[in-house]
Amino acid sequence: MYTSFKKVSDSETILTELMIPSYSNFGGKVHGGILLSLMDKVAYVTAVKHCGNYAVTVAVEGVEFLNPVEVGELVSYESCCELRW
Repeated sequence: MYTSFKKVSDSETILTELMIPSYSNFGGKVHGGILLSLMDKVAYVTAVKHCGNYAVTVAVEGVEFLNPVEVGELVSYESCCELRW
């Protein structure tokens, strides 16, 4: 059986988005759900680039927000697939 391995760079994905007022709560902080949604989008693109097929998020083990994100800030997500044994 022939197995081909992809390079990490084949699945690398970067998403940068400006945090706009419609993403915020009354205190001007971006809703965590917006950040999770963007995370899921970049994960989807990375998975599709890696497997070449449709992909879904089955589970997220945990997310901890360390600092608030303000309206007007740029948020960048970087993602890739790696083979680990």
